Amino acid sequence: MVDLRLTWLDFVIFGGQLTISVLIGVYFGFRKKKKDQDDYLVGGKTNIYAVAASLVASNVAGATLVSIPSDIYQFGAMYLWAPVAHGIVIICTLFVTMPVFTNLDCSSVFYYLELRFNRKVRLMASALYVPQLILFCPTVIYVPSVILTQMTGYSTTLIAVLVCVICIGYTSLGGFNAVVWTDTLQTVLINACLIVVLIFGFNTSGGLGAVWSEAVKGGRLDVLQFDFDFTTRDSSYIILFGQTLIYLVAVGVGQPTLQRLKSLQTKGESRRVMALVYLGLVTINTLVVLIGLALYARYSTCDPLLDNKIQNYDQIVSYFVMDVGGHIPGLPGLFVAGIFSAGLSSLSTGLNSVAAIIYTDFLEGFDSIAKHRNVALKLIVLLCGGLCVVLTCIIPYFGGVLPAIISFLGVFGGPILGIFMLGLAFPKSNTTGTLVGGGAAFVFVTWLSIGHYYYKNKGWIRDITKPISIEECDSISNLTAKVETSFVPHEDVFILYKISYWYYTSISFLATVCVGFVISLLTRKKSDMVSPELISPWFRFLLPEDKKNRKSHRYSTIIKSSDIKLQTLQ
Repeated sequence: MVDLRLTWLDFVIFGGQLTISVLIGVYFGFRKKKKDQDDYLVGGKTNIYAVAASLVASNVAGATLVSIPSDIYQFGAMYLWAPVAHGIVIICTLFVTMPVFTNLDCSSVFYYLELRFNRKVRLMASALYVPQLILFCPTVIYVPSVILTQMTGYSTTLIAVLVCVICIGYTSLGGFNAVVWTDTLQTVLINACLIVVLIFGFNTSGGLGAVWSEAVKGGRLDVLQFDFDFTTRDSSYIILFGQTLIYLVAVGVGQPTLQRLKSLQTKGESRRVMALVYLGLVTINTLVVLIGLALYARYSTCDPLLDNKIQNYDQIVSYFVMDVGGHIPGLPGLFVAGIFSAGLSSLSTGLNSVAAIIYTDFLEGFDSIAKHRNVALKLIVLLCGGLCVVLTCIIPYFGGVLPAIISFLGVFGGPILGIFMLGLAFPKSNTTGTLVGGGAAFVFVTWLSIGHYYYKNKGWIRDITKPISIEECDSISNLTAKVETSFVPHEDVFILYKISYWYYTSISFLATVCVGFVISLLTRKKSDMVSPELISPWFRFLLPEDKKNRKSHRYSTIIKSSDIKLQTLQ
């Protein structure tokens, strides 16, 4: 019987991590006031290694450390394709999106859309981004809360409140700098946690060779599956398409990326940071894939869920840690600290970004609020953090943490990415086309996701897992056959509802771009003109020759207005 209880040493390690995070926020919150009014959002000059670590940590939620190994255990190691997706994302970020965004004097990435189109498009994209982040943040609270509940017996809601209060505290006090430096600490803890867990996991399973052999035997390494059946999970395209676009939303046009790159001094620093981010993401992805394979090697003959050792697969990693290393003093505490580090990092980044977007896009025009800028930003963080705690109760209805995250990004993130791509890569796109395209894609994929999860909760749709065995479960007698892993969806389910949630981002992105571009061509006027500075350098060849070096009157007017506003703030 596996003892899931934490010892006093585990609580010391875990408590120490939370205490240091709070102290960093207190330090940046109460140190001498800075001259730059934007320091709360972009932090001024910042160490490039800290910026890189912050970007890595903010894109590695607790779901990455817990749900991806669990997903590999059930469906196979398709995440081996993730480095390809990450490479595409880093290249696009460096050479397609950020060269345009970082040249603008603003703290909100959506300011670009007002320059390129008009304020309506900016507000539409912001209105999609804010709920995306607010719905994403509960998932990063939920993961560590469930794990600590499993190990302590305390209420998941109580733990979620505690996590949120701590994170809100140091985020609202210290702003951008507190987020970056706590992220740096948390990146170290995340990697330490993964490496130690992996070492003990391999040791108990006979080493890398034995783990790899068992994974091959169980079909977990069948990763060359190029199947265009969008209703299945067993395809390499879920990572090559889905993961690429999901990370483009988070990194390529993400508010956190703009805030961090704006804190750097040169383009050379930005490139070094993004190279380090790629290295960090690939390292963590490799570790979680190997942990997922070690999970399967350990439980290939006795599934802990069917053996009633866990309540759902989101708990399998923490069960694995206690199973293989619970007797090692401090290891469970390091694991909990690592999971909480990932959750706190993603939550703090999300709250800081939401504050930046809500203030700059919706509230900055009110003089009475602008006079109390920092107070308003901190209140936004407090209110959004409280809402995140309440929303943790919806996560179980998505069948796990990972499906919830992927679905939210598909519904909200795909249209956002499509709107930005219409602006950056299609000079002929206009305001009308962009608004129609983004709105149509959002409505369509929302309808798809509602239908999918309605029938999934009824049991009419189900993801097909790889073979799972209960042959050697001591507590399950007279059962030696492998669990059935085939499933025929109910015939009354509409075909589009059967599409895997992994493709939602791709569908909503393509719908936004295709519909938006066609409508733009149909409604385009001769007076529509775009400044070359607002088109990505890789796509300026699409501009007419006579417009490649001209700035539109509207662009110059808004930039001049923006400069006056910035001088007033300073």
